[in-house]
Amino acid sequence: MRTLDIYNFGPIKQTHLELQKINIFIGPQSSGKSCILKTLCHCAWAEKLLMVTHDVNMFAQDEYFLKQLLAFHKMYGYESTNTKISFSSSFLSFTYDNSTKSFECEFKKSNTNRFKRAKLSYIPAERNIVSIIPNIMTLSLRQDNTQSFIVDWDKARNKFATSQMNVVNVGVTYHFDDKSKTDFVKLPTGKDIELTNASSGVQSVVPLLVHIESLTNRTYDNDLRDSATIIQNKNCLERLYKSRIKDTKNAKVTTRISDDLYYFKTKEDAEEFKIIAENYTEYRYSDIYIEEPEENLFPNTQCDLLKSLVSSLGDNQLTIATHSPYMLSTFNNFILAGQIDKKRTCNSIALKAGTYAVYYIEDGIATDIVDKETKLINAEKLDAVSFDIQNEFNKLLGYDEDCR
Repeated sequence: MRTLDIYNFGPIKQTHLELQKINIFIGPQSSGKSCILKTLCHCAWAEKLLMVTHDVNMFAQDEYFLKQLLAFHKMYGYESTNTKISFSSSFLSFTYDNSTKSFECEFKKSNTNRFKRAKLSYIPAERNIVSIIPNIMTLSLRQDNTQSFIVDWDKARNKFATSQMNVVNVGVTYHFDDKSKTDFVKLPTGKDIELTNASSGVQSVVPLLVHIESLTNRTYDNDLRDSATIIQNKNCLERLYKSRIKDTKNAKVTTRISDDLYYFKTKEDAEEFKIIAENYTEYRYSDIYIEEPEENLFPNTQCDLLKSLVSSLGDNQLTIATHSPYMLSTFNNFILAGQIDKKRTCNSIALKAGTYAVYYIEDGIATDIVDKETKLINAEKLDAVSFDIQNEFNKLLGYDEDCR
């Protein structure tokens, strides 16, 4: 379990989150859903970098933690004098306090060997920019979450130069022409059109699905070869090796990792260290953050998209910020399917209790809306807007306000 506490940051006043494998944030416009999503993603990035480098001083100097958050996630102006962010996982706990400009971190050394490096991906609401602007890779963009997504998208779409992808239930398929560097969708008539000429829903969902496919199928093995990362990984392995191997005088076994030889007394020690080394230096799973996955989609397609996202998740992690009660109701069906006989699930996805968290964000506060007894989502939060509309309808007819 990971926990996140945010104080006085953007629209968030004070909130505590207990996070699981799948997390959903829902609430009114500008309530703070994306603020939480971005902050959590940033904390996951900080956790990964701290575990690999153990360089707390880097985050403590010159407000590095906060400055990186504001720049990468385009959140300038969200900070205040009293902003405070605390994060805790199985591997470490850290707190940034803007009132003192301090960053404090404590490592949980007993869990060091269990760490696995995550491929982090923030998929922003403006992801359809890759559909709207042809040859977007030729443009010079700022180093932020949009630019990072564009780079990942460009890598992911190359897989579909030799295959096609069905686009949920919209009746089209996607493919990429690597010669012209052009994205196409095939219509039900069999005709190809450029993605930039497709409907707004297709332009929004194709970049999302293409990237998710690469993340959940782990086609990112070669993403760690830049010079800075190579140096980081080399230093990380040396630190891990020194912390485990105190004496190599009687070493009889050698193993090669990242072009370097390491010495061990037994074959078992060598194999164990190699697994730990790979977990630190290679991506072992994806940690995915999606802003408004329902963007420009009809309700039925929203539901099918969520089914696609959750069914393909495997042992990866997923966190979503959404406005859609349809997605929330669909997710509640997944929860219920996990509680009843499989024969009655109508081919629904089944989720186990303890693998998900759902929070309603309003007035700067996050409220856990999963019922402690039933483990289902609080019915009043599933579609509060529909209740308000129905109340207005009842008033127009002269019915009692509470008649539902």
